[in-house]
Amino acid sequence: MIQTEPYSAAHKAPIFCLLALGAVGFAVPPSRLVEYAGLLWLLSILCIGMPHGAADWFIFKKLFQPQKIGPKLGFISAYCVLAGLYLWLWKLSPESAVILFLLLTAWHWGSGDSLGLRPNPLCWITHSLARGSIVVFAPLAFHLDETRSFLEKFPGIHDGDFGYINNQNVFFIWILFSAITCLLMWGYAIRKKISVIGMGRLSIAELFLILIIYYYFPPLLSVALYFLSIHGLRHMLYLLKELPSKQPNLSGIFRLHIASLGCTLPAVAVMIVFWQLYPEKFLTIESSTAQYLVLIAGLTLPHAILIVYWDILKLGRSN
Repeated sequence: MIQTEPYSAAHKAPIFCLLALGAVGFAVPPSRLVEYAGLLWLLSILCIGMPHGAADWFIFKKLFQPQKIGPKLGFISAYCVLAGLYLWLWKLSPESAVILFLLLTAWHWGSGDSLGLRPNPLCWITHSLARGSIVVFAPLAFHLDETRSFLEKFPGIHDGDFGYINNQNVFFIWILFSAITCLLMWGYAIRKKISVIGMGRLSIAELFLILIIYYYFPPLLSVALYFLSIHGLRHMLYLLKELPSKQPNLSGIFRLHIASLGCTLPAVAVMIVFWQLYPEKFLTIESSTAQYLVLIAGLTLPHAILIVYWDILKLGRSN
């Protein structure tokens, strides 16, 4: 079965967005790159991060089409319980929680970047793992000390807690192996007519662009560029294509943001209250971003589980 690229906007627009934001980054003086990263993370809160997760409500309604209040309350309760369990794990063992967050994010981001390979489950899973490894662990391959220093700014983490992450060559070899795996999966998919060559070329070009950005920019900025332009925007466009009466364009994104305000505004309010209660945790851009990522980490578990369930349903329909 050939994937005929039904989500062209979801494949092309994020690349152009990454090019544009990356070009701005190249023009910013090196001494101001951390400030630019902080601006992008702030934009991600308002434009991508919160609406990105809030849209899970629309995915739930599409998948289960609940008519009564019971299933709706059940979904909200399950979502909150899963997020709460993860935050409880963070309280018990912050180091374990950070590692789980990185692994979950690697799968979630990788699978979101492997849409064109979904008709072949083995190919899709392999590419998802390899691609996710690159976008999450490349900072350790290119900027080990800086990345480790940022990880130690998370709540509950102390200087030296990740001291055992000290072999940059291991991560570099793993990233190289993962990149080769991605190329092989696309070559196999095109040869077996699982996917079209145009989608493969776009994915490979995007992969090399990501590696260049991760190599050149500090970790805080490179991950912000990826999250804002590739993962977040692609998920929004993909979701708009799937939802009835919505189109994958700027107008559709705006309407989805408006529809998500009921979840987005309370989440932003929680961040503001936390900022007022613990101002010492927001003294630098790095520490402020770390606090924001804790909230994202808590929501990643239920969000990733829902998306995995959706992906499994799609795998069943494509075979």
